[in-house]
Amino acid sequence: MLVLGLDPGTITTGYGLLTGDSSDAELIKCGAIRAPAKHPIEHRLWHIHTEVSDLVKREKPDVVAIEKPFVVRAPRQAALAVGEARAVIMIAAVGAGIPVFQYPPAKVKQVVAGYGAGDKEQVCRMVEMTLAIDLSAHPLDVSDAIAVALCHTREAALLEMSAE
Repeated sequence: MLVLGLDPGTITTGYGLLTGDSSDAELIKCGAIRAPAKHPIEHRLWHIHTEVSDLVKREKPDVVAIEKPFVVRAPRQAALAVGEARAVIMIAAVGAGIPVFQYPPAKVKQVVAGYGAGDKEQVCRMVEMTLAIDLSAHPLDVSDAIAVALCHTREAALLEMSAE
């Protein structure tokens, strides 16, 4: 299975492409889509949509896994903007015929770090340990995206086992 994990943001959207299943996942590529911070939101959203569409066309993932927003602490305007970024990402995936799975941050943290309230640094360390990689050159949005992809591989394995 090829899973594209995404951590949406209106300025930085992290992505991580994994292959394999929950027991032998391997990172294929990762990075950050950066929208110009000084541009109006509609231009940043278009940039995110275009970049994700290109990524999906180029890499042909089987599924897209995306983090749901955590809005309790976020200011309302920021939460709405992240929701818009999520929407353009989902449209890019669905437009390419790729199913989208969504996971709340607490679920991702629980699956990857073993603790649903861990911070971004803890998630990053666990992703690095799990995949034997170094993410120090990347923003934490990238490790969050990879964590979402890892979460999906593990959740998909559980669903497959329960269907048998």
